[in-house]
Amino acid sequence: MKISTKAIMLIICLLTACSSPIGDVTFETQGTDEALAASPRPATLSAVRQSSTVVAAVTETPIPVLTPTPALTLPPTRTPIPIVEIESYAKLFPKPWPLTPLTEEQIMAVQTCNIEDLAEQRYPQRIKIEELPGAYDLVSACDWAVLATIYAKRTQSRESLPEAATRAYAQAVVRNPGFALVEPLFSTYFSALPLVETPPFVQRAIVEVQIDYWWGGMGVPVSYTARIADANTIPYITVAYWYFGEEPLPDTVLSAEQRLTVIQVNDDYGGWEMLEDPVDYNVQILSDLNLTVEASVVQSLSLALTDLVPVESQFTLQPCDDNMPDWTVYIGFEDGTNLELVTNSSNFMYAGGPWYTKIDGQNYIQLSPAFLRAIGELVDALRLPRGQPAAMACFGRQNPLEMAYPKE
Repeated sequence: MKISTKAIMLIICLLTACSSPIGDVTFETQGTDEALAASPRPATLSAVRQSSTVVAAVTETPIPVLTPTPALTLPPTRTPIPIVEIESYAKLFPKPWPLTPLTEEQIMAVQTCNIEDLAEQRYPQRIKIEELPGAYDLVSACDWAVLATIYAKRTQSRESLPEAATRAYAQAVVRNPGFALVEPLFSTYFSALPLVETPPFVQRAIVEVQIDYWWGGMGVPVSYTARIADANTIPYITVAYWYFGEEPLPDTVLSAEQRLTVIQVNDDYGGWEMLEDPVDYNVQILSDLNLTVEASVVQSLSLALTDLVPVESQFTLQPCDDNMPDWTVYIGFEDGTNLELVTNSSNFMYAGGPWYTKIDGQNYIQLSPAFLRAIGELVDALRLPRGQPAAMACFGRQNPLEMAYPKE
């Protein structure tokens, strides 16, 4: 009999677990169906029955090789940094007068806190500026100073400092005022806070003022002494002006209507150092009846005596060349208190400063431009000139803390 191709295929698949379709194959057999059923099971497709004659061969289908799918690599997840709000400094500053001088422990704490290196280590660039306060545990004055430092490094200018930066600086200074005298905090946050209230004697009226001003550098030298008497009523003003130069004083520097006495000083006199006593050179000091100033402008000097921080020594902070202003201002109060403020030829502020004074034997530095602004308004009201540098060059930073508290 003939067995259909499909039937043979079904039997073969059952015996060999085939999974691929097979083409049509014809087998011729002898005997009955019962004989076929009693025959032993073939081991392979090539021998179905001993008595069978294979007319067509079956080809094995290759098993496909599966290529594993590469695992999907996900970028690491970034743990969000909490946004932390720093306490306002309004309740912390200004401090009542006076601040106490730094202790040795406070000075050492500032010197051993490497704020610039720590700022780079603790706050890598991937941390956003608004995340900075929450990126590190802030405990010590050093921690807060480091945070204020990274704000200074991330910010292009003082004007663009965020409020959080000033608050961080306040937290550092309230814990250790020595951080106000270390760079880069000194330059970046100078005048950022109302640090200290004015001394109590400024409540008294000012009765007299003397301004000694000298400027040298790349430009026309300027020097004068202005005295103001009766400063709390109708100020009485006298001015002596010295001009260093070979040419007559230009009208643009000093107006003729001021009628100030001018003396020409040449190299025969050895320059400014020889002018210790103007009377020796017949400098006539005249009262200028046309020179007036409001008493309120003079009295504003006392209100500008803010932000005085105690230091062991006064010093000269001079980061620039070719611009050398030097101020000395004497102030007399109606209660008999006298105060001298100087800049020691400092030009950290280009017009002169910071300012220094001594009160009850203690040296102070003013960490703001408050007095410079007040004296500038007075000088402008008196129509007195100030030095104008044609050019100047500035170089690296100095360390105010080391100069304010020098090592023996």
